[in-house]
Amino acid sequence: RWMKALPWVAVSGAMLYAAATQWAGHWPWVEMLSHFRVLVLALCLAGCVLFLIGLSLGRVVLGLAVAVWLAWPLGRYFLPAAQPVPAPGCPPQEITVALCHPGADGVAADRILAWDADIVVLAGPTEEFYRAHYQAFRERYPAHSADPSGPPVGLWCFTRLPVAKDLCKTRTKALGGTPACDWTLRLPDGTPCRLVAAHAPYPSGSANAETRRKVLAGLGAALEQDQGPRLVVGSLACTPFSAFFGDLVAKAGVRDTALGHGLSSTMVSAWLPAVGLPVDHILVSDHWQVVDRTLGDGPGHRSAVVRLRRVR
Repeated sequence: RWMKALPWVAVSGAMLYAAATQWAGHWPWVEMLSHFRVLVLALCLAGCVLFLIGLSLGRVVLGLAVAVWLAWPLGRYFLPAAQPVPAPGCPPQEITVALCHPGADGVAADRILAWDADIVVLAGPTEEFYRAHYQAFRERYPAHSADPSGPPVGLWCFTRLPVAKDLCKTRTKALGGTPACDWTLRLPDGTPCRLVAAHAPYPSGSANAETRRKVLAGLGAALEQDQGPRLVVGSLACTPFSAFFGDLVAKAGVRDTALGHGLSSTMVSAWLPAVGLPVDHILVSDHWQVVDRTLGDGPGHRSAVVRLRRVR
């Protein structure tokens, strides 16, 4: 009897999950569950297999319909992404943006320098890492914004591009004290480019969950009126399936550089390597084409290095 009930539980539960995340995604508990969409999809497909074994073809069709509903937001990460076309007269220029978690359990300093990125965002740097490698990074990157308070929300940003305006302290205050970077950079041809970066805490309790929500909302609000080239970079403790992530993307007018490159997890468990979540993001406006996107390997937070070409 329980074997007959199991696929019904899997498929009906998946249906309720899909409906809740679509129409009630801003509710705290629903939003928390929204990050596990891939897992729920796998359970739904398992239910379809059990229906098929029991030769319940009508129920298989129902289960597959629910699976398509769940998979729809995932598909755009695996299909070729629509890229903005170059505008007439726009000079070709490229920049590289890197995001990683450094330190004893993360990426080593020499590897970060080897990327030779134009913009680097380090999430969760410890005071020891900051002191040990400050001079090496300073020689390569003249502009810095640092709050090396360590995990969970430390942030260290640096760039070789000239900084025309520095609003880091203002943005940190606006985000309730969460370390943030807000720079207006000058691209090689003199065009201004807005960069905002932050490291949101994991929603391990109601207070952290509210802080993370405010950080995501604040990043979107910071760029809502901006029409020029812009970048949002950070470890945001949020997957693309969250309603809060959707609000950020819509308000800031940006898109995920992972689109078309697969839905790869950037936080991978050391105990269960097959289990992970895409929580570290580099988002860009339609002024940029994604030329290349590379992820690091190993457990913990995986680094992301993205090469961008300006087309507008």
